[in-house]
Amino acid sequence: MAELVCVGCGPGDPELLTVKAVNAINAADTIMCPASNEDRPSIVLSIVSDIIDKTKNQEIVRLIFPMTKDKDVLEATWKKNAKIMAEKVLSGKNVVYITIGDPYLYSTWIYMHREIKANHPEMKISVVPGIVSIFSFASKIGVSVAEGAEKFQ
Repeated sequence: MAELVCVGCGPGDPELLTVKAVNAINAADTIMCPASNEDRPSIVLSIVSDIIDKTKNQEIVRLIFPMTKDKDVLEATWKKNAKIMAEKVLSGKNVVYITIGDPYLYSTWIYMHREIKANHPEMKISVVPGIVSIFSFASKIGVSVAEGAEKFQ
């Protein structure tokens, strides 16, 4: 059975991709990625471009997510892109959707997952977490995000 895997690609450094993320990307038949419009490159695709196995001729599909606050436009976009993802998986292709950071922190994946689960509850879906920028930044500057009895909110 084909599967949809969402891969969190971290804060932008390809060396911070997990082994599981690299394996999932290279095992996919199709790699899907968000872009803000037709004329702009996908930032997350540029992060992973060097680790993609070029000998596999994987299909790359850019999904457009316009930068707008118009709820009607956003909801229509989520439905359209979730349908594109689902159709590819239901056709028998293993699909990876790559996203910056972690899939469950301010990510387009949240909306895709919600739409797909609502319309295709039988679909096999898994998620590979990514390093979020706050932890990457804390590591770079050597500062604790929280310690002891401190609350992290």
